[in-house]
Amino acid sequence: MYSFLTECLIDQAKALEFSASKLCPKEVKKSLEIIYNCFDIKSKIILCGVGKSGIVARKMAATFTSA
Repeated sequence: MYSFLTECLIDQAKALEFSASKLCPKEVKKSLEIIYNCFDIKSKIILCGVGKSGIVARKMAATFTSA
């Protein structure tokens, strides 16, 4: 069982690394600046999604509100 879990984590890490390689650093920086500015001026961020993206949106909202 341990080797299965290790392999699963390694596969997930590879998937994250692949996804990260597809991101444009300038766009990521711009997006983060927008989010930080919203926090600075006490503005609200609205997230939405359906299905899996809705689950991700809920998790992001929970993370942002706990920060």
